[in-house]
Parts: sequence; structure tokens; C-alpha cells
Amino acid sequence: MKAVAQQVTADAEAKQQKAQARIDAQERMGMFREVLEIDADDLLANYGVGSCSVALDQFAEAIPF
Repeated sequence: MKAVAQQVTADAEAKQQKAQARIDAQERMGMFREVLEIDADDLLANYGVGSCSVALDQFAEAIPF
């Protein structure tokens, strides 16, 4: 019974971490897009948008970056 409770707790923590990672990726995406409005050729911002897109499971959107 203890092992089941530990697994449920671990699953809940993993789900919470994944949700937080998505929120963080969305926030970073916004910052990178702001930079790209100023300089569309900024390498770090382009990489960042692509990386955040992958983290958000938006693979088709990541390709151009």
C-alpha cells in the first residue's frame, strides 16, 4: 500500500512539473518573440522560439526556427 501511495505522489509531482515547464516555455516564448519583433535575425531568439515550440509539442511551428 505504501508503494502505491508513493507512486501516486510521484505521478502527481511529475504532472505538476510538466505543467510548470509548459508555463515557463510559454513565458520564454513571449520574450523571444518580442526580441524577434526588434531583430528578426537574432540567433538566440530564433533558437529560443524553436526550443520553446518543441517544449510545447508544437513541432511544425518549430521547424522554421
